[in-house]
Amino acid sequence: MESLKQLLKERNFKLLLFDFGGVLLNIDFNLSFEAFTQFGIKNLNEQFSQHVQNNFFDDFEKGLIPPEALYSMVRASSNSLLDNAVVEKAWNALLLDIPKYRIDILLALKDRTRTCLLSNTNLIHYNSYRSELERIHGFQSFNQIFHKAYFSHEIHCRKPDAIAYQYVLQQENIKPEQVIFFDDTQKNIDAAKQLGIQAVLWKNEYWTVLKEMLDE
Repeated sequence: MESLKQLLKERNFKLLLFDFGGVLLNIDFNLSFEAFTQFGIKNLNEQFSQHVQNNFFDDFEKGLIPPEALYSMVRASSNSLLDNAVVEKAWNALLLDIPKYRIDILLALKDRTRTCLLSNTNLIHYNSYRSELERIHGFQSFNQIFHKAYFSHEIHCRKPDAIAYQYVLQQENIKPEQVIFFDDTQKNIDAAKQLGIQAVLWKNEYWTVLKEMLDE
């Protein structure tokens, strides 16, 4: 925590770049696996592992595969006849809440410095939490909370691939060393550091550090 405080105190940045799931949005992957199990699909972990190996989920998060392909994959992998709505409900079960205090901090940060979001996601998840953002918090777009939100299924690249970070750097017209990047996954942090980005492995107590910076 002290190292983050020092990093922010030095003010050697022009952009704060945030991950989404596990940072802004609370998530629990086990809830989706449990939901599928309740529908009688008990081997989904194994089936998903096979599809991870052939890049299905990477391509899904890059927006290269439509949602219909996921529905079909789940039915084929589980030898079931689940309809799309049931698959979607189980798929989205991992998505929890976005606490209001986090949005408040981000809005205050937005008034002080450039802020962006870089998220690995997919269209099904995106439609769910974007709808919840409007229903609960009254925002129609994440671009109302950040200066710019970059979602993998829209920019067709994902972390930890270098091209995802380079895309943001190019769009923001900024140097890597001018960015502080927050993510809760070590491999994404390591990849960002390789490009010269100031990357910080996220801990939830860092919201307090950001709030303290705003109060100074």
